[in-house]
Amino acid sequence: MPETDDSPLIEASRHGDLDAFSRLVLRHQGALRACLAVRLDEPHHAEDLAQEVFILAFRKLAEFDPQRPFAPWLRGIAFNLLRNHRRKIRAISSGDAEDLQSLVDAEIDALHQEGHEADWRTALETCLGQLDEAPRHLVRARYEDDIDVAEICRRSGKKHSAVTMQLHRIRLQLRACIERRLGLARTT
Repeated sequence: MPETDDSPLIEASRHGDLDAFSRLVLRHQGALRACLAVRLDEPHHAEDLAQEVFILAFRKLAEFDPQRPFAPWLRGIAFNLLRNHRRKIRAISSGDAEDLQSLVDAEIDALHQEGHEADWRTALETCLGQLDEAPRHLVRARYEDDIDVAEICRRSGKKHSAVTMQLHRIRLQLRACIERRLGLARTT
């Protein structure tokens, strides 16, 4: 199928015609989302990245060479954003419920061998109680109710990276609190 001539819409968009750019978006969004969706585990990430592609494309429209096809240029932007997205997700290695459970089990086993299992559980409950309501609710939703991050994102309206980073920070906070409490309990 021959590619549709996007030149008139691109030229109008370069002059600030938002309606023309909207038509470009409508023309290319399905293929672009599909291109991203097959490369991502979470479908809502494809939606988010596709939106970012079109925002960035609109901002960089002056850099586009009108002698070249528009769709490959959009895909190039998409692949750059996808690389950045993967780097960001990989940098926020937050683990899933199974990872957390294995760490907790290992800690419990070590404490049990040392005779401190009850201390650990008490410290955990105390530290959870010291969290503000929103972080405590997030931890309980994720790890007690076993609600996956994508569902938490949908319910809260927050981005995946924001939720995973928040969970990561809360776990660090809980660990430090538990270690302080156990450190105090062991020296007394």
